[in-house]
Amino acid sequence: MKKADRYLQMVRINKAVPFIKNGDDVLDIGCGDGPLFKQLRKLGMTFTGIGYDPEIREELKDANYQLIRDKFPDSSIKGRRFNIITALAVLEHIPESQLGQFIRECNIYLKEGGLAVITVPSPLVDRILKILMGMRVLDGMEVDQHHGYDTNLTIPLFQHNGFELVKYEKFQLGLNNLFVFRKTIDKNA
Repeated sequence: MKKADRYLQMVRINKAVPFIKNGDDVLDIGCGDGPLFKQLRKLGMTFTGIGYDPEIREELKDANYQLIRDKFPDSSIKGRRFNIITALAVLEHIPESQLGQFIRECNIYLKEGGLAVITVPSPLVDRILKILMGMRVLDGMEVDQHHGYDTNLTIPLFQHNGFELVKYEKFQLGLNNLFVFRKTIDKNA
């Protein structure tokens, strides 16, 4: 991963961190090599966490968190509930036909009142990334898996699956979107 990729990743992480409190149990979907957890540790926060990413090279388990090379969810977290779920630059990788199921799974694994913190790039970003990748400024982090996700679907999809919108904002000159949802209905009940 190039410096520019890491920078963009840290901007997304820094958007999510303010919603994580000391003592939270965090589920990071699309965790990479654990930079969110490393940032929480660097900030001196107490937390526990699990990260899922089918692309990680090596699974890891330490005192605070575990990284699992798999797609979310797997059987190891059955019955567990988290205070917060992060999916930073993830929705655009999920086929549209599977988005509803993904959001229902998030609902199942969140505690009542828990937060889902989501970032989604604008579809315009794909074109910009391809140019920057061609110039070898970025690696692009699986840009070929993007399916042209329409960010306008995000709020209704989450609301339909037991969430209420807490915060929405654009960042990075409007090229990225932050959505924060609170679980209101237990889809597992």
